[in-house]
Amino acid sequence: MDMDTLKDKLRKIGYKSPSEVSKALGCPDSFCEFIDAYSGQELSSSFRLYSSPISYEAVYAREIKALEGMLIFASDIGDYLYAFDTKNNWEVVDIDTDGEVFERYGNFETFMNTILDEIIESNS
Repeated sequence: MDMDTLKDKLRKIGYKSPSEVSKALGCPDSFCEFIDAYSGQELSSSFRLYSSPISYEAVYAREIKALEGMLIFASDIGDYLYAFDTKNNWEVVDIDTDGEVFERYGNFETFMNTILDEIIESNS
């Protein structure tokens, strides 16, 4: 059986790829392309990119006014979560364990360049 047949069968049972889910949520195209290549992988021991974004409520289990519209898509596997601020042009932010926005990175490309540079530096 070829891969196209498998993909067709998955669609018939309602499966959506990570990028299809992300596109349906309105995520930036650059994120959708990146997620197809690297979803669910640890890019380092201190950074994990989720297979699709989740709402902040799924993590904090409470309403936090400052986090309304945030979709979490990655973690440093410790103190910070990384999210899209859907109310601010899909800007990437990091959120600390208390639910406070700590830093703003700009767009997804800028954020990933920063993260990958940090990973490269720590591996040198």
